[in-house]
Amino acid sequence: MIITLEQRCLEMPYRYRVNLCAALQESILQERMDGKKPVCSRGEILLEMMGEILGEPVDLKSREARFVWARTMVTYQLLQEGFSTTEAGRMIGKDHSTAINMRRRMQDALDLPQAYKDIIDIWKQFQNKIDNEIHRGTTQDLISLGGQFPDCGQGTMGKESGEQCPPGDL
Repeated sequence: MIITLEQRCLEMPYRYRVNLCAALQESILQERMDGKKPVCSRGEILLEMMGEILGEPVDLKSREARFVWARTMVTYQLLQEGFSTTEAGRMIGKDHSTAINMRRRMQDALDLPQAYKDIIDIWKQFQNKIDNEIHRGTTQDLISLGGQFPDCGQGTMGKESGEQCPPGDL
């Protein structure tokens, strides 16, 4: 039987869960009052990923098309993740109206993939990199909490081994 992270949390006594939530909330409020910023913002992480794809850091001031499109893709991803146009724009050193324009421009590229083939190829690489980051983080969290993976042949996750796990195993 596979135990999920949610099941592990629900196995904790109620008072421990309440105390944990209270401690986390207090920690967040204290950080806000202290004015501390996170070590690295989501925008910086995405810009670094895009830089890895391009083979060089994304220049936030350059008007070269490759850097403009890189910033556009990062902004679009931030907006897809729920950041406001103001927050997304601030993360790449632009204002909210630029973020709105970037969202429209990226949506046009996604709507007309044949006309923007090179951009779509980079976008797919970017999405794969994000998916790998999420999968790697989830896997590390699961391992650190003592979770187990479903065995779908050859000892790996179903998607990686090419086999599908039965629906009840996930």
